[in-house]
Amino acid sequence: MTTHEQIVDALRERLLEAITSRNNTSETLLTLAEAYAWLLAPDQPHGQRKAAT
Repeated sequence: MTTHEQIVDALRERLLEAITSRNNTSETLLTLAEAYAWLLAPDQPHGQRKAAT
């Protein structure tokens, strides 16, 4: 079974790859960074997107 630390490490690697690649959008980077933040501090209110009014 995959451990929490292995998931965090894999996501960290994917985020670094995304940052250094020219083929990713800001949306991709934001999504990866948000996932990483949720794994590190799940009880914190991370960048929740506001609904359009």
